[in-house]
This record gives sequence, structure tokens and C-alpha cells, in this order.
Amino acid sequence: MSEAHSDLHGPNYADVKDRQNIIDGVESGRRIVFITYAITDVMERQLDFVIAALLKKYNRIELQSTLYTCMKEIVVNAT
Repeated sequence: MSEAHSDLHGPNYADVKDRQNIIDGVESGRRIVFITYAITDVMERQLDFVIAALLKKYNRIELQSTLYTCMKEIVVNAT
């Protein structure tokens, strides 16, 4: 995913469940937990969305691609 995906309300994240809930959780500092048994395309976009929301909060969106790659590798190895 790329920095172009940083628009949290845009069409790139249209299939992400509970977008506003995730944004509210990030803003309030709540813990976000993923439970998955396989990494689907939808789950990848969900992960990318959470990363984008976190990085947007801290004004570090330029790290999105790098962090997404690292997190995806961890998830793939864990499933």
C-alpha cells in the first residue's frame, strides 16, 4: 500500500469494516486487536487502514508503506 492511501474516508478503504469505529479508537488511544486465521485481501486493507489511521494521528504518514510491509510479514508468519 502507499502514501496515496492516507485518505481514511476514500474509496481505497470502502470495504474496511467499522472505519469510523477504528478512527475513534485510534484517536482515543484504545487498543486495536485483529483476530484472523488467514490474510485475505480485505484483512490486508483493514491492516493498512489501521496503520494509516495511527500514522495520520502522529503526522507520520510517510512511514505507511514501510510499516505496512513489516506488519504484513509478521501477520503472514503468525497465521
